[in-house]
Amino acid sequence: MSLVAGLDYRGKASMRERLEAVWGAEGGRGEGPDHATPAVALQGPNSPSDSSNGGSRPQDISNTAPALCNFAQAEAALQVCAEGLGPGRNARRQYYFEKRTAARATARAKKKKASAMHVQSTASLSQRKMPGGYIGSRIKSERPPRREIIGCANGAAAYICDSEGRLVIYRSFAGPATVRANSAAMAAVEYLQHSGVKPTYSGSTRGNFLQYYFTLHRDNQVRPRMSLYYLKHIDVVRELGNLLKPVVALINGIFKSRFPDLYAHYAATLDYVLEKDAGLEALFYPFASFALNAGIVVTLPHLDSTNYGPGLCCIMPYGTFDPAQDCRIGIAELGYEIEVGPGVPVFIPSAMFTHYNTILISKGM
Repeated sequence: MSLVAGLDYRGKASMRERLEAVWGAEGGRGEGPDHATPAVALQGPNSPSDSSNGGSRPQDISNTAPALCNFAQAEAALQVCAEGLGPGRNARRQYYFEKRTAARATARAKKKKASAMHVQSTASLSQRKMPGGYIGSRIKSERPPRREIIGCANGAAAYICDSEGRLVIYRSFAGPATVRANSAAMAAVEYLQHSGVKPTYSGSTRGNFLQYYFTLHRDNQVRPRMSLYYLKHIDVVRELGNLLKPVVALINGIFKSRFPDLYAHYAATLDYVLEKDAGLEALFYPFASFALNAGIVVTLPHLDSTNYGPGLCCIMPYGTFDPAQDCRIGIAELGYEIEVGPGVPVFIPSAMFTHYNTILISKGM
């Protein structure tokens, strides 16, 4: 990092150049710290909760957290230019940078919230039935006769509520964290395809595409276990866990922020199960299972019958495609098709609403 051009008449770097150096180290002014992967997203269930907001509604941290590591590296780089200023001056400068970083993060988060779409449906969540059963997916033939497109211009978030004002579906806003998650998912699928591991299914009633399932099995029984597919490919599972860390951090941060009560319920339930059997594990905590779909993924309208009824399923498309043309996620009963960009998570109650995705049109993966 060169600061030669920023030297003032005293021979030391000007404050503006120092600020530009710090923000440059954090990924550029255009990205800002509010897009960083959440620093608290990987907290375990026994970690202290964030009480900085005094117990009020959680802040949207889906892509929001100061880039502390990068900030420290930038400070170290600037230390060379600040020699001779004394510890007091350094402490004041650090306080100034931290205060400015927090202020910018708050301002950007408010701007993202203000630009989000808010949609209220005429359907009520309380009127929906939970089918249940032992069949993983129930295929439904209906598609909405008239579909309303929920766009994602400028990567805006979307809040979709039912007729009683309850948040039913949430789509995160796009940012550098979603770009990293998209890259991680693409790397994970590439690793799977080169590892020689056969998919769990090459086709199913949901559609003909490669499906890799890593699940906590026997979800309707008192004593669950890891699926045989999971145990057979345990080394692959470990590598996937490393590759998908940016995805886990992003999804957990959003889940905990937007649906805190449901997140706590998921975590407490899974903690109870894991404590009973040391042989069980959750690679995508607090979710018990996850799947990677590969190839040309086009799902038919279906219900996830064995998913937790009042819970949520997180879907994150990945690859290179135009969300304005491709792979919209449809919710049949609500009559919506939601544009979702690469690496952007969307949360839906998949056991209660018939969902599908549209076909790929543009050139991409």
